[in-house]
Amino acid sequence: MPLAGHLAPLVWHAIDSSDDLLEETCRVLGVAPSAAKHVLQNDPIRLQHAFRLIAANTEGRRTFQSAVCDLNRNRCGDVSRVHDALSRLIFGGRIVGILSLNWDTLLEASFRRKYGFFPARQHFAMLKPHGDCTDPSSKWTLPHEPGALDQATAATVASFATARPRALLIVGYSERDKTIVDQVIDPISRSWRVYRIGPSAVGEGAIQCDAGEALDAIANALTPEPESAGWRSVPFGNQRGIEAAIAGERLGWRDVVSCPTLPHFDAARNMLMTLHSVEISGSSGCGKSITAWQLAHEYNTLGWHVVRPDVGTKLSDSERLAFIATTRWPTVAVIDDTQTYSPDFIASLQEHSRNNFKLICGTTDLNWEKRNAIRLSASAAVQILAENFRKRRHEVLSIVKRFDSHIGDDFMSVRLEDRIDSAAKSNTPWEFAYALRGGWRKTR
Repeated sequence: MPLAGHLAPLVWHAIDSSDDLLEETCRVLGVAPSAAKHVLQNDPIRLQHAFRLIAANTEGRRTFQSAVCDLNRNRCGDVSRVHDALSRLIFGGRIVGILSLNWDTLLEASFRRKYGFFPARQHFAMLKPHGDCTDPSSKWTLPHEPGALDQATAATVASFATARPRALLIVGYSERDKTIVDQVIDPISRSWRVYRIGPSAVGEGAIQCDAGEALDAIANALTPEPESAGWRSVPFGNQRGIEAAIAGERLGWRDVVSCPTLPHFDAARNMLMTLHSVEISGSSGCGKSITAWQLAHEYNTLGWHVVRPDVGTKLSDSERLAFIATTRWPTVAVIDDTQTYSPDFIASLQEHSRNNFKLICGTTDLNWEKRNAIRLSASAAVQILAENFRKRRHEVLSIVKRFDSHIGDDFMSVRLEDRIDSAAKSNTPWEFAYALRGGWRKTR
């Protein structure tokens, strides 16, 4: 993201967004009316005047902050060495809080990319007193303004300072902001060790080094891999559309948004909330997996870490359990096809379930042996799918036509509604999708 001295193009854009703002800027600077780029150029004094005018103009401020947010969305997909190292330190519990004087969400994006979630406020202090791209409508602190520390942020900082001595790490910050220095750095530095990282760092604990290089070294020393021994984080990104379900593919965490929730979802949610563990059983193809992942996704949106067994590792069951027993983050583990795992391992996981560890199991149970499980009704699931697909006619039709050219609205074509009615007579959701796409043609 651009530093404060590199924001000129965004300032030009904001000034040009309003004729009144551009006219006032030219009047204040005593120059002839012209485009903001020609009026302001890269002159730091003129840009300071421009920021004052933007701060007082509703349309100008909205345009500037929206443009920063758009830039932030574009940059969130980039890999950042600094933010990846910080993410590792946070996940490993080496950083208890961050006070960021930037507006961007690059750290949050990096953390989600690596671990599939970002901790909720009650589990990690992510403080942004100068503004946040997740809230573009709020009043940010602009570069021309003195720093600000709201009451809640000041209280959080004070709670860290009074709890016990830790270390204060200052990265890439010049300490020119009197408010932050007086209310944060000076009080903490009286009893904490302070380390400053930057090419021109000076003072106590100065490390004259590139931030990425330094943080990488710190992360490598303090958070040795593997971070989640025997487990893989589930990111819930890269979601697929309903085409995967229609194609008859096995559904998983990439399908939670496109698929409707099936019967007994609420019952499974209530059991998970109350007992911290739930087992979802049924016949093959009845929708156990997608229900399990939709439950996990609901917790993920609340800041929970969702994991699944890493089948690529050869760790023992006790080593996998060790991570679950010691994880510091609220965690949901999803075990699909529990019948393929050791019963002792599943039982041990269930014994570990608690307020901050939830266990969701999916089991193929043809003989109705799982008496305490939430059993999905395959026939009821089929009716839910049929009703949902009728409401999503345009979307579903375009997909089904790729599998069966006989479906359509043309003369002599089979109407999608008729095919859905026929498929709704199926016994399981998988058979429903098979019938919907005309699977027998390909089979023949």
